[in-house]
Amino acid sequence: YLVTNLHLVEGYSKIFTFTEDGIGHQSEVVVTDPLNDLAILKIKEDDFLFKAKLPYSIRKANPNLAHRVYSLGYPKSEIVYNEGYISSTTGFEGDTNKFQLELPSSPGASGAPILDETGNVVGIISGKQSQTEGITYAIRSKALLQLVRSLPEDFMASNLQANVLKGQQRSGQINQIQPFICMVKVYN
Repeated sequence: YLVTNLHLVEGYSKIFTFTEDGIGHQSEVVVTDPLNDLAILKIKEDDFLFKAKLPYSIRKANPNLAHRVYSLGYPKSEIVYNEGYISSTTGFEGDTNKFQLELPSSPGASGAPILDETGNVVGIISGKQSQTEGITYAIRSKALLQLVRSLPEDFMASNLQANVLKGQQRSGQINQIQPFICMVKVYN
């Protein structure tokens, strides 16, 4: 299972998830949250498994103002790292389901995870303000946790609870997280 933004996959008949090795895997939308622009995809191959267990967890508590964060995503054909901080505890026009980041973002970064310094997912990039250079908006992890609870029985929510990244240098965290960050491509 993978998370992305609903606006990226809505209305498309073919969805492919590209793993770190460059292999495309046909995927399908299994649950959505239109209010928070979230979709969870499932790779259709019955025998597909990531090579390791998830190294991160999803943060339950809201991060604070000035909390340091970073993102890993695919605004181009290779993975891109950006870092910044939470600059407002609400999103565009006071949206309480999102928060505002001072974090560089490019078109195509939507759906990328936002992680804190200890490797917890705190949000998902949902967009950016077009008139400014570094303002990006993220959906709070609380919405993601609620959506995860609606997944089919074959998903093990306990897989999201172990964070082995605490205390590691950022480069070590990224090496362990990167195999779980995938590029999503859609086709009609």
